[in-house]
Amino acid sequence: MSVLDKSEKIVVDGKDYELKYTIKTVPQFERQLTGHSLMAMCSAAASGGLTVEDTITMLKWGLVGGGCFDKEQFDDFLDKAIEDNGLNGLQESIINALTKSGLVKTRKNIVAPETVLK
Repeated sequence: MSVLDKSEKIVVDGKDYELKYTIKTVPQFERQLTGHSLMAMCSAAASGGLTVEDTITMLKWGLVGGGCFDKEQFDDFLDKAIEDNGLNGLQESIINALTKSGLVKTRKNIVAPETVLK
């Protein structure tokens, strides 16, 4: 199994969803990030957290990579995901999935210790 086959589970409305960042989804979401770069987004997260826009983009493409939705189905899911997990819970899952994917070596490369979500 490739490192990029690892995923993070999130639960929304009592159902499990797989959040996975694959080599096929990275180029698609990267250009939609605020800084148009995964590494720039990681640096921004380390200095103060993910923007709402980047959180939504990362959530959408992680679920597409996990095979949960196609791009068009995501909008119907978003409100319930935020209601069930909170924005910071979703950010935590995104950070965990990025670390598990192997795209970023460790959590320290994404979030500075003082900004890690609990």
